[in-house]
Amino acid sequence: MIQRPHLPWAPIAARFPDWTAVAVATVCGVDRRVVTRWIAEGLPVQSVDLVATRLGFDPAGMWPDSDSDSDGDEPDTGPAATQLADHRDRHLEALIGSHGAAAELVWIKTSSVDWATTEERQIRTDGLTPATVDDYADAWRGGAVFPAGLGMPGPAGVVILAGVHRGRAYELAGAERMPIYLLDETTPEQTQYLIAVEDNSRHGVRLTLDEQIGHALRMVDELHLTMAEASRRVGVSVAKVRDARKVRSAASELHNLGLKRQWEELAPSSRWRLAMAARSDTEILAEAVMAAANAGMTSHQVYDLAARMTAARNGGDRQAVLLVIQDYEVEAGGGQRAWDPYRRGGGGGGVGAGSPVVHLRDHARAVAAMDMDAVFESCLPADRVLTVDLVKRAALALARLGARLDSAVHSNDRPVRQ
Repeated sequence: MIQRPHLPWAPIAARFPDWTAVAVATVCGVDRRVVTRWIAEGLPVQSVDLVATRLGFDPAGMWPDSDSDSDGDEPDTGPAATQLADHRDRHLEALIGSHGAAAELVWIKTSSVDWATTEERQIRTDGLTPATVDDYADAWRGGAVFPAGLGMPGPAGVVILAGVHRGRAYELAGAERMPIYLLDETTPEQTQYLIAVEDNSRHGVRLTLDEQIGHALRMVDELHLTMAEASRRVGVSVAKVRDARKVRSAASELHNLGLKRQWEELAPSSRWRLAMAARSDTEILAEAVMAAANAGMTSHQVYDLAARMTAARNGGDRQAVLLVIQDYEVEAGGGQRAWDPYRRGGGGGGVGAGSPVVHLRDHARAVAAMDMDAVFESCLPADRVLTVDLVKRAALALARLGARLDSAVHSNDRPVRQ
């Protein structure tokens, strides 16, 4: 059956940007679904007078270069001429229904796609793969039949949510139209997002593991899905999502400590191994990351360090893990620890494993672990004067050091060795 010529909806959308499909349908006295088809497929010439009269515009001024007798919105006569039923995707239909959404399988003009918004809403962080678009276009020219994609009517045209590679391939191959499941315009954006992610996780150019995990974390953090539910929707294990969340949390904590550069210089696999070995202990993770940066560890050395950290932690001794890190830094660094008073990036002359900062941290940990009430009770009268004097001097020295280190952290400068 030959369809009547259509005129693009984009000029109307540009002229009336605040009008929704519901508003247009109400003013024109038609069903909302009719307007949705107009947005997707173009306005049929037989409806132009109705819409122009109701909305109040001059058709000649709206489409000055149009020729309704040769618009060419006819069924394709190319190599992939098909019927809509040939493009049904029963899995996508079931997926849409499982979210309580409604969609209609329709033909849309390739020229009616709003590519700018489509690209903005892409769920793939790396965007399209040109080689895949070329392959799909060649396949269509050779007679391949693709399942319909997923789209949403928008003010400037149809926004493709899933099947963007297929859409670009139709465009590249010169197809005048493409099949698409057009979601009802009242579909919440959250539902659009979930359907698109789940559909892209099962066929076509699949999401990478990093993309799947990223979307799962977004579902947990922003949409408040359980980790199990988010993992099921993107098709990855709960363990992978849980581990990724630990790594992301670790990255945030290290950034706050001024270790952003050292963390990002590590290979992704090294970051994961150290975060898992640290077991949510920020101090241990910071020590391990600084050690890796100071010694310039390779990925293999980081793997070895993480294994030793795990073995030490399995013994139940946290202090042993810190000592393992310090010892391995010396070993990986050729027998010396890089001198750096607050360990931000390494460098400087080596003074061995007994550097001042190592002793300071060891003493600080010991003091922090003390029961101060017990210390006070055990302090004999004859010791109090000397103890008070030493504590005051130590507190003053630490306050000065803390102020210098804090200033260096915020100015991104290395402390000056004096």
